Amino acid sequence: MCPPLIYGKGTGPFNQRSMQVPWMIRGSIKTGKAIHIGKGANIWSHVHVQDLARAYLVLLDALLGGDPRAGVNADGYYFVESGEHNFKDLAQAIAGALKKNGGIGDGEMQGLDENGAKELFGDLWQLAWGALGGNSRARGDRIRDLGWKPTAPALFDEVEGDVVAILQEKKP
Repeated sequence: MCPPLIYGKGTGPFNQRSMQVPWMIRGSIKTGKAIHIGKGANIWSHVHVQDLARAYLVLLDALLGGDPRAGVNADGYYFVESGEHNFKDLAQAIAGALKKNGGIGDGEMQGLDENGAKELFGDLWQLAWGALGGNSRARGDRIRDLGWKPTAPALFDEVEGDVVAILQEKKP
């Protein structure tokens, strides 16, 4: 299973948030303005963590049930996604949620160049550059053919909740 950007709150006992959206939110809080890399025109596919979990269950059921469409080995690579977004639109949603819920920023965004990414993300700047500034597009057609369909809230419907949760992390 190959997921793209994972969003939403997980239900497990450990890390309940993924990487990219919280990373953008924390970087935006630190700079006081919502951030994206470069022009923010890069596009990633995305999936809610609960939809991803259901995709694993659909695949497991198909494999255990002997469904001939459930490939293994060389045919066992599955993409899973519920849509796609560009990072400028995501940064805009974060900007609005930060202004509304934390009084942070003016609702505007800033694009980071390489030096800005190095300053904000330190030793992890190259990872941030790829994870927030690259492209990663895929289609989950094969998992959909097994009966999976996304049912969790859409990415942009979850941004405000992520912002509120991360702002709460900062409170004593």
